[in-house]
Amino acid sequence: MKRVLVILVSLLVLLPEFLLAGDDLVVLPKPRKLKAVSLERAFNEARTNRAYPKTPLALSELSDVLWAAGGRQSDREDAVSGATRTYPSAGSIYPVQIYVVIGAVTGAKPGIYQYLMADHAMKLLKPGDHREELVKGSSEAGFAARAPATVLLAADFRSSESMFGERGRLLYVPMEAGHVSQNLRLAAAAVGLRVGIAGEFDHSAARTLLGIAEEPLLLLTLGHTP
Repeated sequence: MKRVLVILVSLLVLLPEFLLAGDDLVVLPKPRKLKAVSLERAFNEARTNRAYPKTPLALSELSDVLWAAGGRQSDREDAVSGATRTYPSAGSIYPVQIYVVIGAVTGAKPGIYQYLMADHAMKLLKPGDHREELVKGSSEAGFAARAPATVLLAADFRSSESMFGERGRLLYVPMEAGHVSQNLRLAAAAVGLRVGIAGEFDHSAARTLLGIAEEPLLLLTLGHTP
């Protein structure tokens, strides 16, 4: 009986790895070095774009952008969170999560994914093309239905509030979302992509669609220039 219990406990420990195996986990290519593009050029080319051709994104392009937005910084570690990311976070809490709604990316099936910083990978949350459903009823964010991929930023406000109180919700979480979105815009410009931004969409419906606990904040579309 004791041996059976040991086996069961071992299986429970390993279960998350099994759930992330196979088609449920997309391991992203190693981010490419973007040193060939000057920061000045990236600033000048980071223009908002809401029209996209049907050209799919390459998985390497998406990899570069996601790493810049919120990836692990050169395998460095700090004493609080265990990993230094490409942007700062008050108290090293990192309440902002990165999700990706994919419609046309070479090397990744259409679906809703969560970006896993530690593994530089995407975990599949829901298969299928959900781009139109994401922005259903929103005239301001309708262009996201035509983008190859859309990054959705969502935040766990409670984690920041537990340490900083009201300042966490009103100041530190919005600041962090700004860090992430700016990183994403500059990296997209560096790899030749354009970003569209939308904050006016049905946040409650998006939260239900993704099946997440965090509060959706912002949509950032990715695509090539027309």
